[in-house]
Amino acid sequence: MDGDGWQISEVMALLGMGRRAIQRSCGQNPASGDLGIVRVDGGKPGRRSYGADELAQLHLVNAMNQDGMDLASVRDAFERARSSDGVGRLAERRCELDLERAEAAEARLRRDRALASRGDARRLGELVEREVAAALARAGHAGPFPAGWLLPRLRRAVACGTWEGEVPDGLLAALEAPGLDLAMELFLGPGSFTHVLTALEDSEK
Repeated sequence: MDGDGWQISEVMALLGMGRRAIQRSCGQNPASGDLGIVRVDGGKPGRRSYGADELAQLHLVNAMNQDGMDLASVRDAFERARSSDGVGRLAERRCELDLERAEAAEARLRRDRALASRGDARRLGELVEREVAAALARAGHAGPFPAGWLLPRLRRAVACGTWEGEVPDGLLAALEAPGLDLAMELFLGPGSFTHVLTALEDSEK
């Protein structure tokens, strides 16, 4: 990067985007296959640099292209956005979609790990403790709880239908992280997840 922005080789590295795709997205010469999706200030004679706004738009172009849209379709989507609620809103919708996909991938990974650990109570217990601690940390709650604190309480909730002691802030939401129910069921047995949630909900009444 220089004072005028990032050069194309830097953009390629930062965004994981091919040179030709960048050129077609920013170029204004249809005879050369350019699509003019992103409008770039040419900068110094003989050189083209890309500012933060262009990087944001190129990232969006690249993401939509990786999702299976050809660049001509991406151009059409940009043009529709510019004539309605703007490219910024298009980027916001893209962020929302990426977040949904990330959450779905996290849930799938939890299930993958749980099933890979089936039959191994120690690994399953460690997985449950680790995932709950991570969920609490992401939500900004104090933790992690002391080693060996969670699993006995989960077992008691399943066996007796009651929760021992106070319920830490955010624990119920942490246990409801998508995909964690399978790990708990494999660890504590069929129906255990519902028993734990019921015990927690009753203790908070």
